Amino acid sequence: MNNELNEMFIEMITTRIIVDVLEGERETRLIPCEELELKVHEGMSYLTLQDISEQIQKKFGKEVIIDVWEETGLNGYIYRYGGYGDYWVKHGTTRGFA
Repeated sequence: MNNELNEMFIEMITTRIIVDVLEGERETRLIPCEELELKVHEGMSYLTLQDISEQIQKKFGKEVIIDVWEETGLNGYIYRYGGYGDYWVKHGTTRGFA
């Protein structure tokens, strides 16, 4: 599926990644940004949502639900992969921190 959110850049500074592993022994994990292979542009660490889903699935398998909580100065954004299908959806927006 061509998902327009795949190429969304996510600042990996205060971002929270929550993974529900659905195969084998089910568990919910909070993944620190430092556990992923981050890219850097002009001193800022980032990944695209596609980068995140690929790295998480490589680590935990295909049967996962991934929630990404991105914090910015004025807004927060919540994205979800899985649950609805193998694609990203914008799950929510907040004012202030997510």
